Amino acid sequence: IEDYGISVNRTMKGSSMSDAALITIDLDQSFLSAPIESMNLPDGSFCALITADGREITSELMQNGITLTDQEFYQNSLKAEDVTGFYYASMNGSEYLYLYSRIGTTGNTVGCVIPKSGIMEQVNDIRTFTIVIVLLASCIAILLSLLMAIGINKVMNEMNRITKKAAEGDFTQILSLKRKDEFGVLNRHLSGMFQGIKELISKVSQVTESVSEASKDVSQGSLSLVNDAKRISETVENIEMGINEQAGSAENCMKNMDELSR
Repeated sequence: IEDYGISVNRTMKGSSMSDAALITIDLDQSFLSAPIESMNLPDGSFCALITADGREITSELMQNGITLTDQEFYQNSLKAEDVTGFYYASMNGSEYLYLYSRIGTTGNTVGCVIPKSGIMEQVNDIRTFTIVIVLLASCIAILLSLLMAIGINKVMNEMNRITKKAAEGDFTQILSLKRKDEFGVLNRHLSGMFQGIKELISKVSQVTESVSEASKDVSQGSLSLVNDAKRISETVENIEMGINEQAGSAENCMKNMDELSR
């Protein structure tokens, strides 16, 4: 009787639909108590398979003097419409959570009572664990934020230095960032812009040199033109003087001709 669990009976019909045989399978009690032992329930809990004839099959670890068949909440669960359910109930002056599940139409029921204090203890453990996880995640998030802020600050300071030098006219500075984020893209764009500005300055310098040489040529030509203009002006003055002398001579000639005529 100590090893006996339950018997599963099944009748077999013959060709004339009459009972031809009866199959009976006896299940050892350890076969039924093993799943109950595997349950990780709080201390003081009790779980049993209650057969239709009122036997309570449970684990040896849970034989603590608790009997479910004598409890009012068990009798109420047999009358309930729901085949499974749970609710809080008092037993031996303590508060328990009672869970039940009826097994089909066999009349067998699986019932468990768990101390409310054990549930609250697990809830507190879960809450403590959750708080620890949240604090740890917060610390990691803060650390990552600080590292990101330090990295961003370093990059911004370097970019400010380079752009300040560029504002002062120094485009020889090189910003080398081994990053693949937006700062890396900005670095490549700034480097391209500085390279373009340096090429533009080089072209402007070449054009300036060409313009300077052309200006020298124009200056020399202008100087030659001025000298030629001075010489032309002197020649014109000489011609004017000659014309004036010729006019005076012609006037004297006219006077002499008048005297000669008289």
